Amino acid sequence: MKSNRRWPLFWVLAVQYLVVYFHRVCPAVVAPELITTFHISGTALGVLASGYFYSYAVMQIPVGLLSDSWGTRKTVTFFTLVAATGALLFAVAPTFGFATFARILVGFGVSATFVASLKTLALWFSGREYARISGLLMAVGGIGWFSASTPLAFVTEAFGWRSTFLGMGGASLILAGLTWSVVRDIPEEDSRALSASALARLHHGGRP
Repeated sequence: MKSNRRWPLFWVLAVQYLVVYFHRVCPAVVAPELITTFHISGTALGVLASGYFYSYAVMQIPVGLLSDSWGTRKTVTFFTLVAATGALLFAVAPTFGFATFARILVGFGVSATFVASLKTLALWFSGREYARISGLLMAVGGIGWFSASTPLAFVTEAFGWRSTFLGMGGASLILAGLTWSVVRDIPEEDSRALSASALARLHHGGRP
């Protein structure tokens, strides 16, 4: 049985994945505001929105390697800080080009969440639990999809799209802190076993 810490860990990563989906679909809802603000066409709006997808796709292999070398805690924390920076820059973007660059940063920043989360959840949950827990992760991501539709429309109408994305940037900064505080790459008992194994190898002259 793994530590009870696994559930706080899961929910932090799941909310991170919710944010991934939110950023993926939000331009469609705020499209009229973006077209008016930046005086752009529908084609240009598509370019702005696609910045997220290109950077996200390009990073899928690198984030897998980083998850193995840095671990999920460091990888997701760092990339979430990048995503937060992108959201904040998007909120204050003065020009279309600046906003597109900010969207690229957001896609870069959220690209690590899914791969790193699945890797870590596989270590914290048993094989029999893994299908259920990965499905729950996807379900929480779907809530992010929903939140970027009608709820986002209400919020942007009430506060404006810039204030909304400032809020998202701030929320991502909080999530980065929570990730660093809560997420651990492997359960404590596995960590102790690895430490004991390393000590045993030292006592045997470094032989496996």
